[in-house]
Amino acid sequence: MKILIKNNYLVIAFYLAFVLVGLYFISIYSKVQIHIYINQWVGNPVKDLFFKYITLIGDGWFVPFFILIMALLNIRLAITCLISFSVAVLITLILKFVFFDDVVRPWYTFQWTVHEKIKYVNGVKLYLYNSFPSGHSTQAFALLIPFMFYLKNYFLKYLILIISILAAFSRTYLSMHWLEDVIVGSLVGFIIAFLSFGFIVYTNKLSKLNVSLVNFKKQKINAN
Repeated sequence: MKILIKNNYLVIAFYLAFVLVGLYFISIYSKVQIHIYINQWVGNPVKDLFFKYITLIGDGWFVPFFILIMALLNIRLAITCLISFSVAVLITLILKFVFFDDVVRPWYTFQWTVHEKIKYVNGVKLYLYNSFPSGHSTQAFALLIPFMFYLKNYFLKYLILIISILAAFSRTYLSMHWLEDVIVGSLVGFIIAFLSFGFIVYTNKLSKLNVSLVNFKKQKINAN
């Protein structure tokens, strides 16, 4: 794990800075105040379209497509991403439906509690309950971060991390979650991804699968 941190300390520091900034605002402003401020950015057609679609990275339908792409790159990496995602989903479901099932989403609050008019993005289905933590944020990080750790190029590492952050932030932009839901969700996903990658890749588990799907098939053919 120490080697994993050493090889990725810059991107880890970048992510932690994002978390600390979020926690700073959460500590001095209420979640309603933060949401109203962020909601001012809603309404621009380009931004609305961008966040409407980047949020899909955290959807379950994106997983098979992404896992297939990872398998074409490296089978062990694909398995790591799948394990990370699966564990993240399980933990998120337990948190959302067992421990924090009474936390309502922004739409509920602004419709029946605060009565503050906010802007919504057309075509986005809104929900009422089970707001904490953000499942999409957790899943996006759990899926993409193992890939980030796998990459050697720091520009690509930052790119994947920024995409993960934007996918998570989209949940607040779309009024699906509070900022605190997103921060905690991303933390859960990041930690699970870190542990999954460290346990499987850095301890050299599944070493026979440390090849691309194409090369693995060729090896099977040659072996026969």
